[in-house]
Amino acid sequence: MVGPFGNRFILGSPMRARILEEVASIQPLDHIEREHIADALAWIASGAELCRIEKPAVPPKHLVAYVVVVDGDHVLLADHRNAGLWLPMGGTRGAGRASARHGGA
Repeated sequence: MVGPFGNRFILGSPMRARILEEVASIQPLDHIEREHIADALAWIASGAELCRIEKPAVPPKHLVAYVVVVDGDHVLLADHRNAGLWLPMGGTRGAGRASARHGGA
C-alpha cells in the first residue's frame, strides 16, 4: 500500500505494532496527556506515514524522539534554531532508516 506521500507502509507492520504498544504503555499524568496519547494511538493506527520524508515537515505529523536529561532540579535543553524553541535533545528519523538497535546508522 502506498501512503499519502508516496512512501510504502504496511498497516500491520511489526514496527507500527511495536510503536502502538510503546505509546499505549504510557501512563498519563493528567487528562491532557491522556488526550494526547489517544490522538497519537489513533494516528499510528490510521496507517498514515510515520516518518518525516522531507524537510521541514512532510508529513506535517511525524515521529520524533527526545531524551530528557535531568540533574536534580535542572533539565538539559538545546536551542532549536529552526523551531525557535528550547527543546530536549532528539529529533526525527527519516523513512527507511533502521534504528541503531537494529543495525542502522
